Amino acid sequence: MKILFKKSLVLSLMMILGVILTGCKDDNTGTSTTTTTTDTTVDCDATPDAEGCEETFDLGGVTVKILHGAPYEVDPFHEDFSGQNQNEKQQLQRAVEARYNVEIKYLNYPDNAGYGPDRVNAIINGVVAGDPIGHILMIDSKWIGQLAEAEAISDVTDYDREYAHQFLHDSMRTFGSYKNNLYGFSTGVITAETGLYFNMDLLNTIGKESPAEKWNNGEWTWTDFNNYVTDVQAALGSLGDDYYAMGGVPGYWAQNMVPANGGYLVNPDTKKVTFTQSKSLNTFSYLNSLWTSGVWEPEPDYDAGSASFALGKVLIHPGDLWYVNAPHRWGNLNFDLGFVPYPIGDNVALEDYKVGVESTALYAISGGYEKADNPDRLNDEMLFRIWNDLQAWEDPQDAFLDFETLLETRYNDLESIEAHMSITDKVYFEQLFNLGISGTDADYGFYPIANSAVKEGNVRSELEAVLPVYQEKLKEIFGE
Repeated sequence: MKILFKKSLVLSLMMILGVILTGCKDDNTGTSTTTTTTDTTVDCDATPDAEGCEETFDLGGVTVKILHGAPYEVDPFHEDFSGQNQNEKQQLQRAVEARYNVEIKYLNYPDNAGYGPDRVNAIINGVVAGDPIGHILMIDSKWIGQLAEAEAISDVTDYDREYAHQFLHDSMRTFGSYKNNLYGFSTGVITAETGLYFNMDLLNTIGKESPAEKWNNGEWTWTDFNNYVTDVQAALGSLGDDYYAMGGVPGYWAQNMVPANGGYLVNPDTKKVTFTQSKSLNTFSYLNSLWTSGVWEPEPDYDAGSASFALGKVLIHPGDLWYVNAPHRWGNLNFDLGFVPYPIGDNVALEDYKVGVESTALYAISGGYEKADNPDRLNDEMLFRIWNDLQAWEDPQDAFLDFETLLETRYNDLESIEAHMSITDKVYFEQLFNLGISGTDADYGFYPIANSAVKEGNVRSELEAVLPVYQEKLKEIFGE
């Protein structure tokens, strides 16, 4: 993998002992632009474009606290560091610490800031009390609206324009934005990790063609899928009447089949709820035809799935990549899993296939450090620049290659890897589950409503009944 470092930072690491500080201010952000090389001293104030010149900052040796749920994943000095390129990242961190005269510390969130609402509240309460729990925070993008409204994280739109690295991918900006301002950011790219997983052992038992192979051959339309699960169900009959071609809750299928059919639940361009439009309604009707045909397990369950799936009696089940190794999901299954994307509508081009992603992990700058209030001390501008300079940036194309390497550790099947990589970059930000309405809410939650619509066939009436509630929530966020 090709790691790209800022030229100036690498140079500063090599030359830091030769830096001559001149003209330091009396406040905490004294700067110097004079440096040395092995042959000569360069006056960077007179020749700011000279090689090796770089503005430095004296932030007084302050400790910059970066809060993370699993510091060992990102702290290159952690004894259990699980990331890549540890030595390079250690060198980069030392260069940043020297440039800004700070100490970087990656820390766990405090005990009162467990993942979810407790963490959101701890971040907000710390800022309100004038004692933020950290400087740079790893958060879930779905929290950005609440944190931004509470002024608990900083708007970094201007800093992004001025300082962000060229490889800060636009997909990160999409997930990190709220009301057209940027609050969250990260390296890498957003990848499609949701799809259908199939029991390869059961597939071999009944001797049917791999779903992944059919996808790769362009044979995975709704008609193809219907024919396939019908044939599979007939073959499974020889094993017992409690075997099924399909599993998982209908609502989860619907959530992902709508964008696979070229539609949206919430259109990211128009900011309108669209689950009552034709592409969505057609998807629900198609799923209803599958539900009533006898190929679907009658008592499906969320997440890890039903006992029938765990026992190897269901061939195809929806899920996410992280399930494969997670002990509380599929990590302890005694059969191999393959991957295939959701089937696409008969008249839908592959280019229109999409994968909705609800949220991702992003960094944010804590509130309480606004530059206007802290012009001569550690402030949100300095914190964004520190974060930006800390990153070992890589070309997004290299990030996709890294993702393929990850898939090779998850799937023991080349067809599955090829199928998954074919949709890796087909993601969009699905807002439906970030509107303050729980997906499982008894009255308005998408899952119980979608489950009922698929099972009962009353698609339009079920969805239209809750449409105004979702549209009003969306209007509150975007003001449109």
